Amino acid sequence: MRESLTSNYLITYCRSKILRLPFFEFKNKTMEQILAFVLGVGAVAFIWVVVVAFKTVGKVKELEKCVTDMEIVINRNEEMVNRRVDQEIDRVDSLIHGVYSYTDSRVDKLEAKTTKDKQVIKG
Repeated sequence: MRESLTSNYLITYCRSKILRLPFFEFKNKTMEQILAFVLGVGAVAFIWVVVVAFKTVGKVKELEKCVTDMEIVINRNEEMVNRRVDQEIDRVDSLIHGVYSYTDSRVDKLEAKTTKDKQVIKG
């Protein structure tokens, strides 16, 4: 029995001495430092991602406003072009109508002259 007490005591004593060695203390501190560093970097990275996300949202809203403004300008220009095309079509139609009227009056005069000349010859 004495022998088992001594061996248990020896094992416990050795374990406590081993855990108190500077190597294990250094390793534990290093792990704590590594964990603290990783958590710090992670926190900074998370904050940076949040800031970038908010900046991106702001830029997207600004770009949406620019696109909306450009659509308004394009629609306004399209309406102006359509109105101008309609005005030109109306102007060309009136010119064509004028040409037809002038040609018709000239043909009627020519017909009247030829008819009058025929009546004079017959009569």
